[in-house]
Amino acid sequence: MDNEDPEAPKPWTPKWKNNDYEIDFYVRRRRIRKRLGIRDVNKCELAFRLAEMEFDKAWEKVLSPVPTFAEAATLYMKHTGNRRYLKRIIRYFGVYTRINEIDHPRILRAGNEIAELRFKESGRRWVPNTIHCQVTVPIVAVINFISGNRRERRKKSVRSRYLSPSQLEALIQAAMEPKKAHVNDKDLRILKIIVFMFATGCGPGETFAVRADDFNWTTNEVWIPAAEDGAGKTISRARWVYLPDRAIELIGELPKTGRAFLSSRGNPFELRDHGGGQIAKQFRKLCNAALLPKDVVCYTLRHTWATSHSAQVGNHDLLLDRGGWAKADTARDYRKAHPADLGEQLYAYGWDFGKDPANTQNFTKK
Repeated sequence: MDNEDPEAPKPWTPKWKNNDYEIDFYVRRRRIRKRLGIRDVNKCELAFRLAEMEFDKAWEKVLSPVPTFAEAATLYMKHTGNRRYLKRIIRYFGVYTRINEIDHPRILRAGNEIAELRFKESGRRWVPNTIHCQVTVPIVAVINFISGNRRERRKKSVRSRYLSPSQLEALIQAAMEPKKAHVNDKDLRILKIIVFMFATGCGPGETFAVRADDFNWTTNEVWIPAAEDGAGKTISRARWVYLPDRAIELIGELPKTGRAFLSSRGNPFELRDHGGGQIAKQFRKLCNAALLPKDVVCYTLRHTWATSHSAQVGNHDLLLDRGGWAKADTARDYRKAHPADLGEQLYAYGWDFGKDPANTQNFTKK
């Protein structure tokens, strides 16, 4: 066994560079390079002790049984099936950040920095509740999961926005003249999607997955199988939905085979997990042309449908069946407070969601 040369420099020996002491060494192929923040060249002993502490800390991380966030998140996704928002958080923390390094200030910093990255990518500024939902809650859920604790419950955030009949009509008119909104949609395919989402309460992913043979034109119904990833894949979301006559009139011709709703270029949409943003830019332009509020998004149409259906039909059980909700509380969140004459306003624009059927069970059986 070779004797260690006491005169040989230690791997962590700091060097004076650019008015600061700096360390630069490798631990198991991982490079550790940082400034120590000691700007006095005469404090070499302090720099040496601090550098040795950094060296020991680096080796402790390598030998520590504490998993990295990436490892913990991977286990979390495999065991819970919940992948939402985690990919960008894993990219942010990288492959070396360990769970025990993530304290509350680190979580807050991650939220702000990820929100800033998203702003640079999309031009949209996240509100605090979005940061909490898409960063804080997933991080804490992973930490609690790997620690054997319960996942943090998400703060309840319910949209208050729904479209009045006049606002809905303005959006439909904008979609019928897309050129005025600077939207290239000569075949009015976005119009068909908007009308279908409002008329049935289907989310964007569910709408994009509908096929021509899912329609039963005899009864004005459409079967929503909810069987594909990105298309509302839950047991309760499989259901029959009802198309009012005006929706059929506005939608017009659809493909005879394959996907019923196509992009403005005539292509089937690629389904995404928790997606729906495939038409977000076009939808926003149409909303601007219709002078709608900035917080109106595609999913606002599902809230608008629930409120409209409740105003005209009033059967909460049927609302659950047609909306694909397993819990009554969720349906109540979608059904907004509305004026007593909302049903009459809808009738005035030609919308009739039908009378309350005596038997609602058939809506979840094909």
